Amino acid sequence: MKIKPGVIISNRYEIIEPIASGGMSLVYKARDCKLSRTVAFKVLRAEYVKDMDFIKRFDVEARAAASLSHPNIVNVYDVGHDGLVYYIVMEYIDGVTLKEIIRRRAPFSNDETLGVAIQIASALQHAHENNIVHRDIKPQNILVTANGVVKVTDFGIAKAASAKTITIANNTMGSVHYFSPEQAKGGYVTFKSDIYSLGLIIFEMATGQLPFDGDTPVAVAIKQINDFLPDMRIFNSQVSDRLQKIVTRATEKFASKRYNSAEDMENDLKSALTKQVVKNANEISLNESPTLQLSSDDIARIKKETNTEDDNYEFEYEMNEVESDKKIVIAAVLTSLIIIFFISFFGYKILFTHKQVEVPQLIGKNLDEAREFAKEFGIKIKEIGSEYSNDVEKGKISNQNYSQGDNLYKGDTIDVKISLGAAQVSMPYVQNKDLFDAYDVLKEYSFNVEEVYEYSSSVPNNVVIRQNPGVGTTIDDNADVVLYVSKGQEIKNVIVPNIVGLSEAEAKIKLQSSDLIVGAVTKSESNKYPLGTVITQTIMAGQEVQAQTVINFVVSSGHPSTPTVAPTEKITSNEPEKTKILTVDPANIPEDLQTFKLKILRNGAGGSEVFYNSDVNVNELPLKFNITQENAGEYQIYIIDADGNSSYLGSTTISF
Repeated sequence: MKIKPGVIISNRYEIIEPIASGGMSLVYKARDCKLSRTVAFKVLRAEYVKDMDFIKRFDVEARAAASLSHPNIVNVYDVGHDGLVYYIVMEYIDGVTLKEIIRRRAPFSNDETLGVAIQIASALQHAHENNIVHRDIKPQNILVTANGVVKVTDFGIAKAASAKTITIANNTMGSVHYFSPEQAKGGYVTFKSDIYSLGLIIFEMATGQLPFDGDTPVAVAIKQINDFLPDMRIFNSQVSDRLQKIVTRATEKFASKRYNSAEDMENDLKSALTKQVVKNANEISLNESPTLQLSSDDIARIKKETNTEDDNYEFEYEMNEVESDKKIVIAAVLTSLIIIFFISFFGYKILFTHKQVEVPQLIGKNLDEAREFAKEFGIKIKEIGSEYSNDVEKGKISNQNYSQGDNLYKGDTIDVKISLGAAQVSMPYVQNKDLFDAYDVLKEYSFNVEEVYEYSSSVPNNVVIRQNPGVGTTIDDNADVVLYVSKGQEIKNVIVPNIVGLSEAEAKIKLQSSDLIVGAVTKSESNKYPLGTVITQTIMAGQEVQAQTVINFVVSSGHPSTPTVAPTEKITSNEPEKTKILTVDPANIPEDLQTFKLKILRNGAGGSEVFYNSDVNVNELPLKFNITQENAGEYQIYIIDADGNSSYLGSTTISF
């Protein structure tokens, strides 16, 4: 949802201007009024704020991102909501995205590419150590400051990683040009998915090209799965061999063949940068060294000082050259024999005994069943231990060291672990907590949480009334948990009854029986209604209102005893006047107006005040009001129609 500049959210964050937008959010430059600093204020788009499941995930993942603290990760300061404005407050970075720099400057030099990649890898390693997979690593989510510091941002769709994190195929997140093959297939997403994406970013920095492109996202995704990465040196001949090898390993199709961690990749990048810097330094040194020019006298002096004669020197050189040639020939022959042996021996095994097979899915099978199943593929199974698993029942395989679809040779062994079932945990206390705070507690577990909403007159809206199982109960880590959440006090609507014409007592009984509250009862003379009967009510009959709404009404005080004139009536008498009558006559009411709100203001010595303000039917006119000496002053009369349009009927001054 768009927010206008100047608006203050949560009594703290003043919006300055919009600075960016994405598929899930809008980003504003804002001022933290409490800490007097500039921040980036990210707001969820309107289409997400009514999706409770999405809001819960947004809150949990944003809080997870807020736990990260690293010089190459944009800091998250605050997470919250103000009404329907759900926001994340982040460090404000005065810079540009890496994507913009690539468009302007790519291809980068080797050391520039390595320098940026090292910072990204360091950021990812910190996130991975905190069990967070970014899942959307791309140049658009990487900011670069004016002094070259890289900042990874937008952990908004990152997910706190468990042992295995799965991306749903029909709701895959991220950007297809930087997807890992497992993301494109809707499979398991792990830390190695981020490593693959970083490899593609390095490719783009070094070449200025996207490695895989197509007319549609589906076409690109298919290439991510099937096509091998092109050699970067086709696009940039200056790419070093070490950089090419790093990218090749990072972007292996099978996750098991990639770097084991972002830290391992970072170490290789640092090593490549060190060698690149040394190489550059050597090149500078050689280029700057002057060429030495030696005269014939200089040469003679050198020979004399070293007792070296031309003939002897040449003879020794020739003998050494012959000996060297012999050694080279012998080494070449031996090497050839060794190569022939290995080719003959291992080539035979590869061709005839080590035919490649695709790794089967063993998770969910018991050990005996898995061994029989693996025999069909010519693969062996080795049990290497056990582990708790929320996904696999006790006694069945919960983990295998090669993923389904990887390639092995017949006779190879797959290591497996056996499930101990779900871990046993103690049910935490979430009763009386706000629902978001309750989920913040439960995020440490793998419970299947169900929400049941109930009306409550004592527990505020969106607060947990009770929980099942109760606090302290020992349950499985993947157990079903029910949270009973308050919907606040039930809002009941009733129809306002018609009390006009009833006695005051009858009117009160009828309002109370309709679950309405009797409000102020005033009296006024009436030519139409007998003494003691209701002349008018503040809310017309037939309208639907909330239960316990206050209804005011006016009761007739009988017929006036003296003639009246509109808008005021003067009484001629030898006795001092005690009251005068203010009359509202139907003569000045528009003919097409049946019902309206009558508002009378009194301007007296003490200032202006509302004398009367109520809904009126034209059939109830004329209305007359007794004015005492204490209420003397100027009376201004207005009518307000159903659309809120106000009309001034005039004024009269009553004095004594």
